[in-house]
Amino acid sequence: MPKWLDARKDDQAVLRELRPRDALCLMRSCQPDVRRIVEAVRDEGDKALNLFRRRFDHPRAKADDLWVSEEEVEEAYKEVGEDFLGLVRKTARRIREHHKRQLEGLKKALFRGATGVVMRPISRVGAYIPGGRFPYPSTALMTIIPAKVAGVGEVVAATPPGRGGKVPAITLVALKEAGADRILRAGGAHAVAALAFGTESVPKVDKVVGPGGTFVTLAKLEVYGEVGVDMLAGPSEVAVVADGSQPPKFAASDLLAQVEHDPLARGWLITPDEKFAREVEQWGARLIEGLPQPLKRAWAEQVFFVLSRDLRHAVELANLLAPEHLEIQAEAPRRLLRYVKDAGAIFLGPLSSAVMGDYVAGPSHVLPTGGAAVYRSALGVWDFVKFSTVVDLKEPQFKRLAPMAVEWARREGMEAHRLAVEVRLEGARR
Repeated sequence: MPKWLDARKDDQAVLRELRPRDALCLMRSCQPDVRRIVEAVRDEGDKALNLFRRRFDHPRAKADDLWVSEEEVEEAYKEVGEDFLGLVRKTARRIREHHKRQLEGLKKALFRGATGVVMRPISRVGAYIPGGRFPYPSTALMTIIPAKVAGVGEVVAATPPGRGGKVPAITLVALKEAGADRILRAGGAHAVAALAFGTESVPKVDKVVGPGGTFVTLAKLEVYGEVGVDMLAGPSEVAVVADGSQPPKFAASDLLAQVEHDPLARGWLITPDEKFAREVEQWGARLIEGLPQPLKRAWAEQVFFVLSRDLRHAVELANLLAPEHLEIQAEAPRRLLRYVKDAGAIFLGPLSSAVMGDYVAGPSHVLPTGGAAVYRSALGVWDFVKFSTVVDLKEPQFKRLAPMAVEWARREGMEAHRLAVEVRLEGARR
C-alpha cells in the first residue's frame, strides 16, 4: 500500500520524507567508474569507444558498424509500417508547431537604441536517446525537433542498440523523422564522452542533450565545461494536486504511469480530501491487477498520499517539491495556476494527463527532475540557441556615458581601462 503522510500540522517533516534527495547521491557511487570510461574515450578515442561498445552495448560491436547506415534506416521504415509512420508524423507536426511558437517568442528579444541582443543557433548538438528497459522513440522527437526548429546545423544522435546489435526500428524511424543527421550506435557514458570530446570517427559536438540512466547522467556531469549540457535528468516523478472533484481513477492511473519508468521514480497525491485519497488508493489496487508485477511493488513503495490543509496548501507543498510533472485535477485548475511557482511541466484539468505530455501534447517531455525545476526549465528551443549582447554606441551616447566609465575604472584601479575611454574622448573632441 502507498505510504500516507499528514502535512496538515508539520509539512517540513513530511517534505523530508516525500523527497529523499538521494537519487544523485546513489548515482555518485558510480562516479569513479564513469570517470574512467570518460577519460579513456577522451584519451584513446575510437579504440576505447569500441571497447566499451563491446562491453556494454553488444559483444560483437565492430568499428565499421559504429554508425547506423542508410540501408538500416530504409529497412526500419519497411518494418514499422504505415500506421506507425503516420503516428510519428502527426506527433512530430504538433511538437514542431509548439516549438516554432517558442522560437517566435524568443525572436522578440529587442535591439533598442545602443544595445540589444542577437540570437544564433548552436552549430552541432549531440542528442542522447535512451534505450534500456524500453525503446524511447518519443524522446527522439522531443529532443531533436526543438534543436532543428532552433536552427542547429547538425544533430548527431546516440542511442544504444537492442538485441542483435540493432537499434529498434521504431527508434530509427523516429530519429530520421525528427531530423537526426547521423545516428551513433552506442549508449551510456562512452557515447556521451565520444560526443563531448570527439574521436577519430565521431565529430565533437558543442552541447549534449537528452535523458539517460545513471552512467549517462554522471557522464554529462563529467564533460560539462568541455561542452554544454542541458540538465542532469534523474528518475521520473509526478505530483497530483486534487480537490476530489474529478474521478479518482484518473489520479490513480497517472501515479502508476510515472512510477512505471524505474524503481526510483516517485508519485505524490496531494489533497485536502481524505475520502478522495482513499478512493484513489482503492482504484490503484484495482488497476494494478491487470498490470505487470513490478508495478505492484512500485505502487506500494514509490507512491505517497499527502493530506494538506486546503487546496492552496496542496499547491504550496507541490512548489516545495518542484516536481517534474505537476497535475492539477480540480474544478477550476486555471485559478490555481497563478500560485504554481516551481514545476517542470504543468497539466491542468482531468484530461491533461502527464502521459499526454509524454507523447503528443507538443512541449518536450525532457524535464527537470529532483527539484531542479526551481532553477531549470523544460527542454526547448532556448537550449539550442545562444544570445550575444550587442553594443553600438554613437557619439552622443558615448560622450554621455564615457565619464561614468572613466570613474568606474578609476575606482577599481584599472588604468588601461581608463585610458581606453579617455583616448576616445580626445578623439571625439577632435
